[in-house]
Amino acid sequence: MSRALRLPTGWSLTDEEIQLYRLHLARVEEEVSIQPLPPTIQDHENQAVIETAAAGAVDVICTFDAHFYKPPVLAFCAARLNPGYG
Repeated sequence: MSRALRLPTGWSLTDEEIQLYRLHLARVEEEVSIQPLPPTIQDHENQAVIETAAAGAVDVICTFDAHFYKPPVLAFCAARLNPGYG
């Protein structure tokens, strides 16, 4: 995660801010059991994010990663939030 937070996104976080954020996440995290899902996203590493989000019943995935904005992913997310969608 530290590597991702250092990517050029315009946030310009210091190492101390990154560490504080990581400590915050460690306090509020919730462990979930992941169930494999049919492939939803092109990047296999991002598939784990989708599966973790589904297992944790999250409302939002916040990312700048363009893979998450492709039609199959958007349809998957819409269906999870709105049963009967599509």
